[in-house]
Amino acid sequence: EAMLNAAEVYLHPLHDWDRAAALIDDALEWIVEDEELADALLLKFDAMLGKNDQVGAARVAAQLPKGPFDTASLSFAVGRAHFEVGDVDAAEVLINRAIEQDPQHSDALYYAGLIAENRGDPRAMAIAFLRARDAELRSDAPRRSEISTRDFEARVQSAIRALPEPLALTLEGALVIVCDVPGAEVVAEG
Repeated sequence: EAMLNAAEVYLHPLHDWDRAAALIDDALEWIVEDEELADALLLKFDAMLGKNDQVGAARVAAQLPKGPFDTASLSFAVGRAHFEVGDVDAAEVLINRAIEQDPQHSDALYYAGLIAENRGDPRAMAIAFLRARDAELRSDAPRRSEISTRDFEARVQSAIRALPEPLALTLEGALVIVCDVPGAEVVAEG
């Protein structure tokens, strides 16, 4: 566990991907439980993505245990890893399992929408995204923005003014609407 904790520090905030991966490899020699193995490999997966090594990330994803896992968060995390490397079939099984374990898991619902989009099913995509939106609204999780609506609007207007003139003129006077999540109509339209 100490090696994995140290690897997390090397991942974030230090971004020393290679050192983190080396520590994780050392830790893997001691791991016997599937859930601990999944946690360690997910850290290594993040290290591979951090150094933009898609091939390495795919190799790590292929080593992940198949589950089932005891928690929705682990089912989701392993499913997300498979999705990120293009293994949509494996991702779908695990994402659906996460939703079965926690029907209000907004991230899993969002990825279910991404999977439906990948499969060319706009109806299932819209339903999943709407369910993710609803779960996000119902959650007790803190909102992602720490700035006030007024400050955010000022930043948007400043960004518009900083655009090249043709773009700035096109957006001049644009109505800026700030809300916690996109409106249901926008989500339903994809």
